[in-house]
Amino acid sequence: MKKPIQANKPKKLILLDIDGTLISWVGKQVHGLARFQHGMKIAWGIEVGDEIGKFEGVPEWKSAWEVVKLYGISRPKYEKNFPVYVEAMHAFLDMHGKIVPLYGQIPDAMNLVADLHNQAHVHLGVLSANAERTGRWKLQHCNLHEFFSFGLWGDNAETRVEIAQKVFHKAQKFFRQNFLSRDIVVVGDTIHDIQCGKAIGAVTIAVKTGGHTREQLYEKRPDLLVDSLMDERVLSLLGLKK
Repeated sequence: MKKPIQANKPKKLILLDIDGTLISWVGKQVHGLARFQHGMKIAWGIEVGDEIGKFEGVPEWKSAWEVVKLYGISRPKYEKNFPVYVEAMHAFLDMHGKIVPLYGQIPDAMNLVADLHNQAHVHLGVLSANAERTGRWKLQHCNLHEFFSFGLWGDNAETRVEIAQKVFHKAQKFFRQNFLSRDIVVVGDTIHDIQCGKAIGAVTIAVKTGGHTREQLYEKRPDLLVDSLMDERVLSLLGLKK
């Protein structure tokens, strides 16, 4: 049963990153960058190497452009075929994901989400560099889609900060609540998550379950830096009891 809340008390909006925060890659039979390479071949007819791997945490819109322009693709052609690229990646994930699991839940993140989902004082959402089509596929693949109807995505953004800045307008329309910066918490595993959270004045929680080291995360001064999202400090900050 959901806990009662005080009348007119604003709810918190908890925004979680997807890759490295909620889920991790487990598809050992499939190269982790293969979907990007497949998408670029279908959309622009180019065969790329591992260059795309340098852009972890960068919005899909930006990261794909940084790679394809090296192969002589013009900006107009890039923009025209970007939806083809996203659809090709989605088709690749869907085909291989029906054969073997490609992503798996990070257990402590799943426990936190399940606990937050039952609380009346919060709204949940994702803030991800993924294109919406692929990001939502990942959530569904890992049985997390039911928790996240609200999302901010990397389809048309140059930076993670640009994605985050859309939260005030988009969340107001979706939840029918005006969110102040202090009402928002951004949770992620990379320096990009910390930077975009700070850019909008949100509380930032960094978790060391992704590719960045503790030192890299610490340098960006998150409000909390933890090894697990079930850390007591996280639970206390988010109004949960362990």
